[in-house]
Amino acid sequence: MLAVMSIVMLLWLRRLPETLDPADVRPLDFGTMVAGWATVTRHRRAAGYMIASGMMQGALYGYLNSSEQIIAEVFGARALFPLIFACVAVGIAIANFSNAAIVERFGARRVSQSAVLAFMATSILQIVAALSGAETLWMFTALMMVNVGLVGFIGSNFGSIAMEDFGHMAGVASSYQSFAKTLLAATVGATIGQQYDGTTLPLAYAFLISAVVGLALVFWAERGKLFTRPGTAPRTPF
Repeated sequence: MLAVMSIVMLLWLRRLPETLDPADVRPLDFGTMVAGWATVTRHRRAAGYMIASGMMQGALYGYLNSSEQIIAEVFGARALFPLIFACVAVGIAIANFSNAAIVERFGARRVSQSAVLAFMATSILQIVAALSGAETLWMFTALMMVNVGLVGFIGSNFGSIAMEDFGHMAGVASSYQSFAKTLLAATVGATIGQQYDGTTLPLAYAFLISAVVGLALVFWAERGKLFTRPGTAPRTPF
């Protein structure tokens, strides 16, 4: 099946026209790549959004690391794990499906930055639920579905914003940003997974910390001007 899909992808790629200006074609050598990586790293907005995206993606990885233990041990519902996991995934599926239309209307910054604030608020609700001792499996599932869905609005839009100034070197910039984000996310996710203590609190706290750090990085990257859209003044979503 993988071979068939690979062939289909290769055939489809032949239909896609090259959009890179011939003047921007870069030589394929290590020195050129390192120079490209340095350019991206020194770019304030790109670096800020790249790291922020890695933090938020790390929260998602932390959930993936902890979810089976939480569902099986905290809620005693090991047999329901596939169903719960699928229900949570519905959130990100909805986000991915609707993101383009929403961004078209409100802009990537307003959508993604509002999503980070909503992520923080939902994480606080998760903490309150965990501390109350009354958290149920379905309460956990609903809150996780919301937060995982919000990651869908955050990751893709943060990536788009980070790439705004690199159309002339999109390949190098995109690959470097993907590598850096994934490396950071894997590290954050592994750290979150190691904090599991038989409750949902470590995951909830980690979600909140990731969101706070992510928002602080975006605030730095945008020089304090949040909820903007190119050509417009800042405007909060509330």
